[in-house]
Amino acid sequence: MYFEQHRFRVLDSWRGLAACFVALFHFRNFIYSHLFHLDFINNAHLFVDFFFVLSGFVIFANYEERLKQGYGFWKFMLLRFGRLYPLHFVLLMIVTIYCLVDLYMPVIKLMPDNAFRGAGELPYFWSNLFLAHGLGIDDRLSFNRPSWTVSAEFYTYALFGILILLFKNRIGPVLVLVTAATGYYLYARGIYLYGIYDYGFPRCIYSFAIGALLWRFYTRVESAATPFARRTHLFSALEIFLVLAMILAVSVSSDMIEWTMALPFLFAAAIFIFSFEAGILSRILSRKPFLLVGAVSYSIYMLQIFVVSGFTVLLKFLPGPETLLEGRMVWGDNLWIGDVVVITYLFVVVAAAIITYYLVEMPGRNFFRKLAGRALDGPENKNPAPATRT
Repeated sequence: MYFEQHRFRVLDSWRGLAACFVALFHFRNFIYSHLFHLDFINNAHLFVDFFFVLSGFVIFANYEERLKQGYGFWKFMLLRFGRLYPLHFVLLMIVTIYCLVDLYMPVIKLMPDNAFRGAGELPYFWSNLFLAHGLGIDDRLSFNRPSWTVSAEFYTYALFGILILLFKNRIGPVLVLVTAATGYYLYARGIYLYGIYDYGFPRCIYSFAIGALLWRFYTRVESAATPFARRTHLFSALEIFLVLAMILAVSVSSDMIEWTMALPFLFAAAIFIFSFEAGILSRILSRKPFLLVGAVSYSIYMLQIFVVSGFTVLLKFLPGPETLLEGRMVWGDNLWIGDVVVITYLFVVVAAAIITYYLVEMPGRNFFRKLAGRALDGPENKNPAPATRT
């Protein structure tokens, strides 16, 4: 299988860029900078669906055939659990400690309400602990706000793993049906791609299914398309066109919310073209700094609210004017100084992500990989599939 011989490094870099866009989205309203009026960043939360589409592509690349050939479902889920849960658990415990201190030893409230609400978070502890807080059972975001996507994606893994086992060679039509059904549901209810803790699960299923369909399309056209990949100018033009199309589509999405339903298909087109790594932008994204950001993208996404909270607390104590923008006070009155603060924020997010990647993500992932290797020591593992990046 092609994916087992290729890491799609450029798509890793894209995952890192998408995580940075979302991180900038969550910081934009606290600082007077050029980001405040940049529509692309104001709508960058939609890159969550880029993650979902890419996950569908990668999971089906890695596991569709292996699950069909007897790879254990519970082993598959254990590996996915080990990929997502360790960092989620550590960050959940950090917020829980803060909440308990707020409940039993009230102190000066430094953290802004949009980050962690102190003791008010505790009723949602169990749903977060069991990764159920993105399934529509809670009435608001809680604890580590962005982690609702982790909840939705984990149970989406389980759903599609079961569908592969049930339908095997008929999975293609099932994917089309799932895409149509979830897309119609989100559109008919007027949710579109704006569901989070409430409709985040069907939103994830919709985009994930599009990514899974993309992988099946890729396997059918890859051999025919590869000769064209040697035409660097052609793929460079396609890459530039798709990047501009994504920037435009995301920028105008708030004025055309119904059309956001088509955005995962645009993301899928970009993933398809960049998977060949043949254009000039792919060459740039293949360089080490972008690959590093891609490697720590999950930590970037999970840590962003913590760093945002730290910066908002710090800005309270820094001397400097405030500016009233759209009914709220933000720090600073110089756009360029604000841009420097934004760049510093992004640097801190990436630096913190590198630390948690090596201290939490990698040890947790390795532990569950070893556990999965011992979990199913049966006939299905006598000829295991080649190891791939997960």
